[in-house]
This record gives sequence, C-alpha cells and structure tokens, in this order.
Amino acid sequence: MEGSAKNGYTYDRLGKKRQSLRQITRHTLLRLRRLTWKKITNRLASLIYKKATLLVVLKRLDQPPQIEIPGLSVECRPLNSSHTRLISELNGLSKERIATFFAEGARCLGAFYNNQLIAYSWCHYQNRQFPFFSYCLEVKAGIYIGPNYVDTEFRGNRIHGFLLTKIFELLYKEGCRQVWSSVLINNHASIKGLKSTGFIPQKQIEVSRILNSIARQHLKELNHWP
Repeated sequence: MEGSAKNGYTYDRLGKKRQSLRQITRHTLLRLRRLTWKKITNRLASLIYKKATLLVVLKRLDQPPQIEIPGLSVECRPLNSSHTRLISELNGLSKERIATFFAEGARCLGAFYNNQLIAYSWCHYQNRQFPFFSYCLEVKAGIYIGPNYVDTEFRGNRIHGFLLTKIFELLYKEGCRQVWSSVLINNHASIKGLKSTGFIPQKQIEVSRILNSIARQHLKELNHWP
C-alpha cells in the first residue's frame, strides 16, 4: 500500500508537471505569435508610412581648431581608392558608393589603432542631396563632412571628435571656413560628437512619407540645438 501510494503520488506530480509544461508551451507559443504579428504589422506600417527629422549643422572655422584628445593612441592617415575594401569591411559601406565618393573628389581620413582601421570620416566638396527629405544642401565655399563611422568596439574613446578636429585642422590650413554636416534627430551618439566639436544646427527638416510620396514637409531655421 505504501508503495502504491508513493507511486501514485509520483505519477500525480509528473502529471502536474506535464500539464504545467503544456501550459508554459501554449503560453510561449501565444506570446511568440503575438510578437510575430506585431513585428509583421510594424514592418508593413513602416513600408507604408515613414517619418524622419534631419538636422543640418554648421561649424565655422574662424580660428585654428583645438584638437580633441582621444582615449586611445590613435593615428590618422588619409585613405584612397586602394583602401576601398578596408573601408567597406569596417561597416558595410558599399564599394560602389565608396568608388563614387572618390570619383567625385571626396577625401577620406581614417583612424588607426595598432595598425587597424577603426574609424573614418569623409569630406565632400559638392552639394549634398538628401532624397528622403527632398532637400539639397548647398555647401558653397565650404565642405560637407560625412558619413562618419567609429567601430562599435572603440566607441566612448572620443575617436569621432578626434577625427573631426583633425579634419578641421587640415581644412583651416587650406583656407576653408565653413564645415557642414547632418544628423538624424534621434541619433544621440552622433549629436553628442557634433556638439562637442562646435557644430550648431542651422535647419531642421521634418518629412512624413506615405508610399514614397511626401505627405508633410516642414523646414525650420535654427541657431541652437533643439
């Protein structure tokens, strides 16, 4: 009798465990299903409706710039078309786009740590087009800086600021007095770097698109960070 009771107790425990597992499994499946549908819905919504805000920023080179000191021993070197694969492998910038940049006369400055490329910044001497915002930035006598990139492993070491100020130094010696750039308003890391190197917003462009057609476009003049 004792053995039967013991076995019955054991079976009862196992039965409850199996039932609990089935409940957990059903709960997990329902949760995954809801998450999947949510992702699908959000994805479809993003294809139909898109909204973004761009900040156009300006740095005036009225005096020789002060070089920002990085947290690592970094060396700056100019990059050219022979470095295309190296630039592309750093963050996936397409080789076609890199080739176009160089063909248009753009310059690229790279930051190396232990002989490894960990960051870069581009300088453009032509007006910049922003197709999503249906906007063209006229750089006039200045230049446009971007895109900029720092390897995720090395962020937080002031590499971005160091690169930008090294570019300012080169441009100032060449007689350039206006440096333009841009940033999406929700890119807080890049905004922090631009602020620290003296960029000031000039325009804020907010655009909403429905099926690739502009539903709303609002341009606001600025002279400070929003």
